[in-house]
Amino acid sequence: DLQYLRRIFSGKIKIGCALQQCTADEISHMGEADLNIVFGRGKKLAKSMEETFGTPYVCCDYPYGIQGIKDFLELLAEKLSVDFSDTISQIKTKADRLVRNSAMYLTTLYQLPAALVGDEAHRSGMKRFLQDELGMEIVIEEDSDTADQNLLEQKVKDSNAVLLLASSFQAELARRFSLPLVRYVYPVVDEVCLTQQPMIGSEGTAWLIQQIVNASLQMPYKTDGAYGGLRKTGYES
Repeated sequence: DLQYLRRIFSGKIKIGCALQQCTADEISHMGEADLNIVFGRGKKLAKSMEETFGTPYVCCDYPYGIQGIKDFLELLAEKLSVDFSDTISQIKTKADRLVRNSAMYLTTLYQLPAALVGDEAHRSGMKRFLQDELGMEIVIEEDSDTADQNLLEQKVKDSNAVLLLASSFQAELARRFSLPLVRYVYPVVDEVCLTQQPMIGSEGTAWLIQQIVNASLQMPYKTDGAYGGLRKTGYES
């Protein structure tokens, strides 16, 4: 995602320091920034830098989806007086192509009940994407930093969720309740990615839709689930 942002920012915005993926030298120059972008964590540091260096900051949801990256770029354009209109136009063009290619699958996601677990910034961004862009229904939403695992398990048991979006830490929970798991947030320790695949922008949106649709296709039939009453008759021996 960081490489993707650097690519679309090229010639317009320079990412001076991205914490957790930066050098000591980059940290030493943080006070030279014109703007700090906070994705959930880091607000205290941003406030301190505003007081010490006069650096303004904005708090953002993680920019999943087409609307998410569009809103994010428009916010930066306003704050830093840069023009992202061409970039946004290109993203929309790719999004139109994506919708045409995936329309028959997208309809199957409408009102699909899902459980969502993650940190604040990633969770809120993903929730907006799932609800507003894919039309899914979030029946459970839990903060991975503070969630009570026993309570979460009970919520999943009592819900009609048929899909779980979380990290590898929730893999056992997914197995216990036969829920396909889409790993969208750190940590992911039971899958590997050998490509530079972003999760944001048009490419990331296509990848997320692919993951969600494929996971949905793997949903096991549950006799006590939402479709439990639709049993076929006339085939019993």
